[in-house]
Amino acid sequence: MSKQRTRDLGTRMALGAKGKQIEWSVVKDVLVLSLTASVLGTAGLAALSGYLCSSLFGVTSTDPVVFSAALLLLIGVATAAGYVPARQASRINPMTALRLE
Repeated sequence: MSKQRTRDLGTRMALGAKGKQIEWSVVKDVLVLSLTASVLGTAGLAALSGYLCSSLFGVTSTDPVVFSAALLLLIGVATAAGYVPARQASRINPMTALRLE
């Protein structure tokens, strides 16, 4: 986590934000980013699926089950990867975070 983000979260905690609110804030940012990337990636994949037909074995180029499973897997991994920094952020001592420069 960057020093700027640490300072921001420390300020929020000093002003009264609870640990769960800080966790949700960080996870929400990760979810928004991963969902946006998933939508753009799905649109790109749908546009290029004709070119990928030669490398797909046993599935059609527009199989909704495969698309959905891949999206859920990627969003799940992104959420899990964002949860670890969120837990660390929720345990920041506000005074320590505000002193960081």
